[in-house]
Amino acid sequence: MATLPPAPGVLKVQLHWTVGLDTTCFNTFHLKFAGSGPSNADCVTLAGTVYADVQATLILSTHPSVILDAVTVTDLSDPAAGIGTHTGTAPGTAGGGPLPANCCVLVNYTVQRRYRGGKPRSYIPMGTDTDLQNPQTFAAASVTNFGVRMNALITDMLGLTWGGGNVTQLVQVSYVGGHTWSQNNPPNGPWKSHPVYRTTPQIDQLTSTVVNPTVGTQRRRVRGKR
Repeated sequence: MATLPPAPGVLKVQLHWTVGLDTTCFNTFHLKFAGSGPSNADCVTLAGTVYADVQATLILSTHPSVILDAVTVTDLSDPAAGIGTHTGTAPGTAGGGPLPANCCVLVNYTVQRRYRGGKPRSYIPMGTDTDLQNPQTFAAASVTNFGVRMNALITDMLGLTWGGGNVTQLVQVSYVGGHTWSQNNPPNGPWKSHPVYRTTPQIDQLTSTVVNPTVGTQRRRVRGKR
């Protein structure tokens, strides 16, 4: 895999989960910040703050078989910039039975830029069987509740500050600007697509969130692989 270029003024926040027996699950958020970047110690503090924020929001709609294990905060401005992790054991507190490990809440984000390809989204391991309207769809009240939890977490992350800096936007970071093709064993060999990486990442603000009422799926969580 290509070495990704720095993304100046961007924090990467990763939530690390255990979903059933799968200890490799995570969600990633990118936050634009102003001012100077956080130190390692600042990143540890920020990670602890986000960990508590998740406990006050997403965890309330998460089954006890899903556990928040850690939060890691990384300054992407430079390979030597700050990084820090807060660890813990925070199981979900929602009532009801567990959903299959591949089931999750799909959150879509609105981005102003128009382009072909996948749009920003998160697969959050929220929900229990009491949130279902039918096997394919979450109940309307649960969809609303998931949105409230998600937006509360985003609001909390947008309020993060440290000495000399503060978060300003929820963003996506695009490292790939297109694709090129090459042929193996020309003139009759197969063609293969290769990503073209940007010299400087494209950073777009995410302006709103929409919870999809259809039950989302991450099949890799069933196999215990990323």
